Amino acid sequence: MLSISSLKIELELAGAFESCEAQTWAKAGFLLGCFGVFAWSATFLPIAVTAALLPLSLMFLVPAAMLAHEGGHGSFSRSPFRNELLLHILFPLLAGKGAIYWKFKHNDNHHITPNVVDGDPDLNLWPMASHAGQYRRSNVASQWCQRNIQGWLLWPLTLGLVWSMRFTSFATLGRLAREGQVNGAWFADLVCMLAHYVCWVVLPVAYFGPMAALYYVAIWSLTGPIIAGVFGPAHMGMPMKFGATDPILNQMETTRNIDLPGILPYMYIGLGNQIEHHLFPEIAHQRMHIAVPIVKRWAEASGVEYQTIGWLEGWADMTRYINNAWKIEIPPMAAEIDDVASIGAAA
Repeated sequence: MLSISSLKIELELAGAFESCEAQTWAKAGFLLGCFGVFAWSATFLPIAVTAALLPLSLMFLVPAAMLAHEGGHGSFSRSPFRNELLLHILFPLLAGKGAIYWKFKHNDNHHITPNVVDGDPDLNLWPMASHAGQYRRSNVASQWCQRNIQGWLLWPLTLGLVWSMRFTSFATLGRLAREGQVNGAWFADLVCMLAHYVCWVVLPVAYFGPMAALYYVAIWSLTGPIIAGVFGPAHMGMPMKFGATDPILNQMETTRNIDLPGILPYMYIGLGNQIEHHLFPEIAHQRMHIAVPIVKRWAEASGVEYQTIGWLEGWADMTRYINNAWKIEIPPMAAEIDDVASIGAAA
């Protein structure tokens, strides 16, 4: 079993776990301010110009919203309240995605068992298949799509990613209500998500007319491919498993960093350093530059591969993986192989 206790001590001594609250608030303000300029310009610029500027405006909106990711992991502040405050302002209020749903999906499942079948929700890509087992369980129509056009469907389908997450966020609150699990966090989620639609749809449409709703739909649809491009290459294309007997080794074997050029590390809010983030999600993205060389040395000393892929290469590899995922067989765990061998020997 791999141990990271000595690695954590070294990172603590180097200051990697220090919070950066003021920097994060300033960054959120700057990014949202820049997006606000684009949104304001949409009220007087020609529609064609506004449409052309949309992708550029999202380079500010998406990283601002994704700063909530740090509040969810508790890497933003040492104060649980301020972590929740950042999370709720930037996810349910700004982006319309539930904080409860996000923490369950991302923190409690994906981070614990990345690329593990029936453990990692990010492997559930219906109507696509992420491995041969899902292909065999699909209906005939889905199997045809998975064999023939799944790779082409990937990026168009990501246009619905944010809408799917919002629907599941409300569905999660509904399930919790039916189970009698209504508390302060539940109400905070609901109020912030409803306020999102008031601030983004009801008031703008009342003031500017129906074009405001079209602008809203365009923004949050185009956000999907960007989010997929941030999170996907770190795991898609890496080995998938039926289980993980060594959780730390599993993190290293199923996760890779993205080599980001130019200003992109600033815009990716540390999510290019997925290895460090998965080992220590409590590290703020501003401290990742401290953690990277230390984790690299630890990986080399531990005899595990520290994997990195280029930015555009990662997008291409993710697309290739999806195109061929329907025929990718996941090998059984070593324990299962031993069991089969024992049965064969007994026979």
